[in-house]
Amino acid sequence: MISKNALKKNSNWYVKFRMLSIMLMLGITAFNPAKALVSNYTFASTAGTYVPLVGGTVFQTGSGWDDAVSGTITIPFSFNYNNQNYTTLTINTNGFITLGGSSGAASYCGLQGSPANSIAGYGTDLRGASATSTIQYGVVGSSPSRQFVIQWDDCRHFFSATTNHWSFQIILNETSNEIQVVMGSFTVTTTHGANNCADALGESGDVGLLGSSALDFNLRSVTNGTNTWATSVAGAALNAVCNLSSTNFPVSGTTYTWTPLPPTPMVFVSSTTTFVNNLGNVPKGAPNQAVIRAAVVVTGSLSPFTISSLDLSTSGCTNAATDLSNAKVFYTGSSSTFSTATQFGSTVANPNGTYSVSGSATLGEGTNYFWIAYDISPTATTGNIISGCCNQITGSGSMGIQVPTITCPAGSQTIIVEGVWTPVTATAPHPNYGVMLLLSDGRVMCKGNEGAGYGKLWDILTPDIHGSYINGTWSTTAAMTDDRLFFSSQVLKDGRVYVAGGEYGSGLQKSEVYNPVTNTWTAPISAGVNISDANSAILEDGRVLQALVTGNLRPTNIWNPATNSYVAGPVCNGIHNESVWIKLPDNSILFVDRLSTNSERYIPATNTWVVDATVPVNLYDPYGDETGAAVLLPDGRAFFIGSQGTTAFYTPSGNASPGTWAAGPHTPNSTGAPDAPMAMMANGKVLCALSPAPTSQATLLFRQLIFMSLTIYQIHLPRYMLLMVPIHCQMTPVFKQTFLICLTEPCYME
Repeated sequence: MISKNALKKNSNWYVKFRMLSIMLMLGITAFNPAKALVSNYTFASTAGTYVPLVGGTVFQTGSGWDDAVSGTITIPFSFNYNNQNYTTLTINTNGFITLGGSSGAASYCGLQGSPANSIAGYGTDLRGASATSTIQYGVVGSSPSRQFVIQWDDCRHFFSATTNHWSFQIILNETSNEIQVVMGSFTVTTTHGANNCADALGESGDVGLLGSSALDFNLRSVTNGTNTWATSVAGAALNAVCNLSSTNFPVSGTTYTWTPLPPTPMVFVSSTTTFVNNLGNVPKGAPNQAVIRAAVVVTGSLSPFTISSLDLSTSGCTNAATDLSNAKVFYTGSSSTFSTATQFGSTVANPNGTYSVSGSATLGEGTNYFWIAYDISPTATTGNIISGCCNQITGSGSMGIQVPTITCPAGSQTIIVEGVWTPVTATAPHPNYGVMLLLSDGRVMCKGNEGAGYGKLWDILTPDIHGSYINGTWSTTAAMTDDRLFFSSQVLKDGRVYVAGGEYGSGLQKSEVYNPVTNTWTAPISAGVNISDANSAILEDGRVLQALVTGNLRPTNIWNPATNSYVAGPVCNGIHNESVWIKLPDNSILFVDRLSTNSERYIPATNTWVVDATVPVNLYDPYGDETGAAVLLPDGRAFFIGSQGTTAFYTPSGNASPGTWAAGPHTPNSTGAPDAPMAMMANGKVLCALSPAPTSQATLLFRQLIFMSLTIYQIHLPRYMLLMVPIHCQMTPVFKQTFLICLTEPCYME
């Protein structure tokens, strides 16, 4: 669930999210790696003249536009950016454009959350300031010196006063390929400082360029009280912004110009290899298991080199002949994240010893990444290890044959056996909407969607007379009063089920209780404020501690099942929205404050939240404020997994004193766990759902779509089994089929 300020939540966001995800999938095209670095563009600041665009094509008008992305817009000439030619772009109302692609509608913190190859005129959460506000675009001048102008006329920050009025342009210049940001009239009454991607009042916008990755940028920095817009300095990090105040704003006509350097011939610099997922595990029968990453570094872009072959070996494997079905090479260009989208050359069957893979991949300026991956045989020997070498890389021209500085990187992966998913025989009556609860009588209650709103019905799986869930039968509960999606839920100590809130649907502020014996729901009661998708935890006395998503995002309520009423609970020290709560052996409740490394605990004896120890790693991503799940380990520690792949262990003190945090292992292969679940298995290991770690808000949304389409949920069923239901979304068929996984070997299923 993407964090958004409560003032901005609306029922259309979920639809926009799915539409964005579809656009992302449809927008995947053949990879063109020939890229330079925008960080090498030269910069100049001049006092020019702001010439308003007249008669352009209007994208948005009035004071109501907010969080919108245009369709694909054609540039009337070929514009070279980052050494790649573009003829299309999209406009984000939040002050930036994206060349050759699209962005997330709610990208409210500029280039920090935008896709690659974006350009910001003033990237922050923008909206129209008056009824005459517009965003429009058009072409000015004649070939070969045309300019494509994108203009924001009379806008302001979403949360700032209507007395703020800003106008600016992004201009793409034909032939010279220069980028200009020209500032128009600025009236400023609200002081704007840093942009922490919290979507809050006073967050400044960024001005500048983003290349093919978050490491390649060219931004300007203006700090209130230090420098002015006329004396801006280079931004040192991707979160650099240009502040505004009543005394510090750009004079009309202030022009920032970025000019690409003339291209130079490509020159080979170096190559090396690193081992991927060292000391990690690979399952029997698993395809495309990355083992080695080979990096080739070049400078210049003229006459780019083409890689024609890699000479490899299975050296270090216990028994490659029986453990490996295939070897493959994948190419990800400048991306250091493993992907199987582009295979280099052909698959090599049954690799054993030295082998060669021939193909064709054109290098781009900077670092280029190749990945050696194996398909693990279904009959591989458990406990054997896999490894490998990259002995040489052959390129065209002056590159020739190059031997990596490290040919056989140290490391190994171990072959293991994982559980097997088995379909439940009967199909659920309705598509699943993402929540499963194990009732006290052993039945499993699954949130459904009958096609009305976000669903009021639940489907219940009852095992057969032998206790088999696979051969179980389905029934449907009575309808809830309110529909809801993404909400709090608890199985109470008396066997009833408490549900509260809903980020989407009519249950936003309300809760109701299901009695599985009578198949009835109580009349809903209101907490008086938004519960939304907030956390909850059951206390030892049977009451429920319920977080509330409202105001400063820190309050809680306590619901009493005996009286079916709420009383005010203790206020948290930090923001609990989007956090994960974990109940410790002493019944205290631990979480990490959103977008921070501060932790705190609820102490039942004093009914207070107390500040706990500092987490050594960041668990949240800066794009959607997301984190991963947490579980309690058999030894009493808590294990937390972060959105971008960091992990942490917490050892409790056993009393109100702070516990101890320690950094855990990073997840393998540049993966992360944004908003993703995990479950404790019978063998003491943790089953995690992972995706490539988010590097922008657009990639975060795409990763979350993957989790929405196929997610593993934790259910403590008999014989250590888990249930999983893929949930319904517009991009996939309607999923009603349920799967059961047995996490022990052998697997007994009655």
